Amino acid sequence: MAEYEYLTDHFLVAPQEESVIESYGIELIHPIREGRSPAQVGKKGKSNHRWIVGVKLSWLITPHGQIIDWR
Repeated sequence: MAEYEYLTDHFLVAPQEESVIESYGIELIHPIREGRSPAQVGKKGKSNHRWIVGVKLSWLITPHGQIIDWR
């Protein structure tokens, strides 16, 4: 996957005046399983009014839904 990471910038558009930031939590494991593995990725937090153990993905998008940047 990392060998193609440079291609993601090819599909991004230039920033515009009216842009929106949208974020979404991605659950990686069930909260009951938190801390069982020393190699756990993500941390416990709330997303969409419920507890998850995972990561948050954020996009900066144009009013037309085109992606400007992501983290």
